[in-house]
Amino acid sequence: MKRKTIGLLMVLFSGIVFGLMPILKKGCVSGGANSALLLMSRFFFLSLVMLPLALRDGNLLRAFRENWKTILLLVISEGPTPLLLYVAYDHLATGLVMTIHYLYPMVVVMWCALVYREKISRNKAICLTLSLVGVFLTVDLSSDGISLFGVTLALLSAVTYAAYIVWLEKKETTSLTSAQLAFFLGVGCFLIALVYALVIGTPANLPQVTAQGWLSLVGAGLLIGIGGSFLFMVGARRVDAQTAAISSTLEPLTSIIVGVCFMAEPMNLRIAIGCILILSAVTLMPIFTAKEEAKALKGQ
Repeated sequence: MKRKTIGLLMVLFSGIVFGLMPILKKGCVSGGANSALLLMSRFFFLSLVMLPLALRDGNLLRAFRENWKTILLLVISEGPTPLLLYVAYDHLATGLVMTIHYLYPMVVVMWCALVYREKISRNKAICLTLSLVGVFLTVDLSSDGISLFGVTLALLSAVTYAAYIVWLEKKETTSLTSAQLAFFLGVGCFLIALVYALVIGTPANLPQVTAQGWLSLVGAGLLIGIGGSFLFMVGARRVDAQTAAISSTLEPLTSIIVGVCFMAEPMNLRIAIGCILILSAVTLMPIFTAKEEAKALKGQ
């Protein structure tokens, strides 16, 4: 199987893992934990698991000195994204936040086209349109009011995540192994999550976290950190930014299926059509990618 196809499958699987977030978060919250602890757990276990692999791959201090600018850019784009979403949910209806946040594939495509002069292929345009319309149909846009602050935060989350995806591909990281890059990202994003936890007073709530809550944090942290963050990072480095962004819209589709099956959330015709459109986009993308890769090899 070709490199890009494997990378795309990694991105798709990470989208499924990220889509499990609602039910994983529910288990943590029922045990007394909060979003800040879940976020810290995700990046803590990412860096913990990657540490021995990163050390095996070479001198970490030298790797950091040679790549600190790129690492910093990736940390300040990946780290704040979930925090912006969490705060946006407090000021804006969930459906609106999701709709605005999932504009990030469009931001990535336009960024690559305008800044890096990349052509938007017909296949990618088709998949992008299907995924964006699908996301729009799957969310509940009913709201009692619009908060400009909430809209701004949601837009910023789309921009920061788009920046992370683009910079993963465009910034020079070839001297860093995947384990080393994941370790540095885990440490940097953990520190950002720690600051957020201190600001919202998480330490005062620690006595309320039950044994079930801690176990849920460990399980969720490992699954999201490795199956989500790490696989997406590795996959996105193998494919182009546009493909990674469009394919990652499998996340909201998974969240909907999990919500309907395990959390008694409603399903109607509009949502079903949206799910079909998203599924069509993420199904067509690997087919188009494999064909493009085969054509490129044939032309060599």
